[in-house]
Parts: sequence; C-alpha cells; structure tokens
Amino acid sequence: MNEYRVDCSCMMLRETNIPISDICFAAGFNDVPHFNRTFKKIKGQSPNNYRNNSCK
Repeated sequence: MNEYRVDCSCMMLRETNIPISDICFAAGFNDVPHFNRTFKKIKGQSPNNYRNNSCK
C-alpha cells in the first residue's frame, strides 16, 4: 500500500507545484516525517530531491 501511495505522490511531485506536506496528506499519509522516511526508503531520495531531479 505504501508503494502505491508513494507512486501517487511521485506523479503529484512531477506534475504539480503543490507543497510536499499537502501531497503527503493527499496520498494518504498522516505524518510528514513518516512520509519522508517511507518515500526515501522506496525511491532512494527525499521527495524534495525527487521533485528537483524530475523537473530538469
């Protein structure tokens, strides 16, 4: 389930300028630090780095 939520957040990170904290809650996470840890565990980088690298 977390992988699906992270995949949804990846799409929002790539395609919108919504703040990461709002993406966290929209993807179904209830806690920003937990979202950041889970995202990094699955994708190997933080949500902020993912957004910066995917927008280049």
